[in-house]
This record gives sequence, structure tokens and C-alpha cells, in this order.
Amino acid sequence: KPLESLVINDVFTAGDFPVTVKYVGAGNADGVTTAAGDGIYSGWGFITVPYLQNTKIKVSFQNIRINNDYQLTAGVVFTDYDENWGGVDDVGDEIEAVVSFGDAIVEALNLDISKETKDKITQIIDAITDQISEESLPDEIVATINDATNAMKEATDKYYQAQEDLENAVTDDEKKAAQEQLDAAESDFKEAQSSLEEGQKEVEKFEKEVVDLLKKAIYEIYREGKDIESEMISNLTSQMENFNRIEFFEDVENGELIEADFEVLLMPESVGSASVESQRFYGDDEKLAIYLFAKMLSEEDLNQNVFDGFINESKKFSVDFLEIIKEGKNSDKEDSQIINQLDVELRKVFMQILITIN
Repeated sequence: KPLESLVINDVFTAGDFPVTVKYVGAGNADGVTTAAGDGIYSGWGFITVPYLQNTKIKVSFQNIRINNDYQLTAGVVFTDYDENWGGVDDVGDEIEAVVSFGDAIVEALNLDISKETKDKITQIIDAITDQISEESLPDEIVATINDATNAMKEATDKYYQAQEDLENAVTDDEKKAAQEQLDAAESDFKEAQSSLEEGQKEVEKFEKEVVDLLKKAIYEIYREGKDIESEMISNLTSQMENFNRIEFFEDVENGELIEADFEVLLMPESVGSASVESQRFYGDDEKLAIYLFAKMLSEEDLNQNVFDGFINESKKFSVDFLEIIKEGKNSDKEDSQIINQLDVELRKVFMQILITIN
């Protein structure tokens, strides 16, 4: 009998190896396509090899057939490795991570309690529960999703208990009572899914707010610099002719003159002890650099990957913009207050990135 549904974190056996599924569906990065029906699936996952010290090896499969006992009955599961075994590795977080938060919610919304196993439903709900605390989401959204998943769990337990009662029922009254409980549990499950869907919409709304607030903060920095762009460039050009990229300044500890080059003086701690002229030079230099960075991120046709990359890069400097916005929302701050805070952190990140590159 063909398996009706295969989802992320399901395990099926291919020969002697259990395969943990990490992707099912059409159009993944490897070009895998999924055939429809008859227990036929495509995707990828991993196997654990006991005699290789439990090394995890990524595997892929295309148009394989799996039966209702989660056994491979047709097709081949391929391991991803080269002839020198260079591709065999502990695939770590990429494979070990449970399905992503967003995908887990989508999976949960597509569940049909009357057609799924209890274990399968529990796996997906647990994936959401495990990850919700790691997401930078306002408390209200977290509470909505937690309430919905808890309701789904309760409905699932109620449904499978009612199903067992129905199977064991002897009298008509017992059968009727069990069926009523079964129907009620199914209704509760669908209602909980509706609540989860509302939570998902709130997540999407918050994600949009995050992007909008960040872009507004970046645009404010850009707009501020745009008004004095010509003046900054003119001042720097004039100062550069006299400065010649070398500056002598007084060591405040022993009074001796020491020499520092352009790169060293870009560091904030160096600027603090430099002469007034050099402080002015590097102050203008910093303003112009921050302005140009903001200008680049404010471009209308900016590739979204560049913007996302900047957000991820900022975390290397212990700045999490999503967390800042989440805390602002939790504290009922006005958008203008959040933008002001983002402004300060954005300037710090811009300079840290530029110093690192330099």
C-alpha cells in the first residue's frame, strides 16, 4: 500500500539504512521534481552510518516509491559524495536543524488529522514549539502561535483517543459517543489550524514591519547626508591636500610625537587622541562613509540578497536589528523611537564593516 504523505523529519528505510527526510517537494536547489500520487516522492535527507562513527551523509532521491510501512519499494537513494570521500562529512546544523520555522507552520496548516499519523502531527507541532522561542518575534505573536499549537496537540490527543474508543465500542451508544468525540476533536483541530494561520499572518506582517523600519532608518541617514554631500566631499578634498594621509599627534601619556597612517587613524580609539585637524578630517571621512553606505542600501533596485546579507553581517558585530525591533514592539515604543535606535546601531555597523574591510 503506497504511503499517502511524506513530510520533513519522517524516517523511511532504504535497505538497512533509516533515511531522515529534510526536504520533500518540487523545485529544490538540486532541481529535484516530485511525481504525483502512488507513494512517489523526491527530495533529500541524511543517513547515519554506524560503522563510520555515526557519520551523517547527505542523500537525495527522485521519484522513489515508499509504502505505508515507510519502506523503500522502488527507486534508488543516492549518497552525495565524491570518489575521494571528500563530500562525506558531518553535515551538522544544515541537516540536523529541524524544518525551518516558516516551513513548519506551512506543514502544520496542510495537515489533515483524519489522514495523518499521530507521530507525524506531533513532529511538526514540536518543530514549531522548539523554534518559536528562537525567533525574534513580539510576545503577542509568540503567545498566539503557542496557544494554537497547544490546541492542535490537545485536539490530536482527543482525536486518537476517540478513534481508539470507537474501535473498542460495543454498543450503539458507545459508538455514537465515540463518533461525536471524534468529530468534535476534528473540528477543534481545524479551529486550532485557523488560529495558527492567523499567527502566521501576524509573523508575515511583523517581518514586513521590520524591513520597513530598517529601510526608513537607513533612508533617514541617507537623506541627512544627501543635503551636505557636496560640502563633505569638498572639505575632505581640501583637507586631504594638506593632510597627505599622514598625521603626527601627541601621545597623551609621555608627550612624544608618534606617527600613524590613515588606516590606524580610522580606528575610533586613535581619533580620540589626535589633533583637532585630524579629528575633523576623520570625522568628515566617517560621515561621508556612513552616508555612502546608507545611499547604497537605499537604492530602489537593490538586490534583496544584499540587504539580507547586510542584516546577517551586522550580527557579527553583536547587533541584531530584528531583536531591537522586537524589543521596541514589546515595549510599545513608537516607530519613531525604534527608528532612532536603529539609526545609532546602523552607524556603528557601517563603520565596523568599513574598518574590517579596510
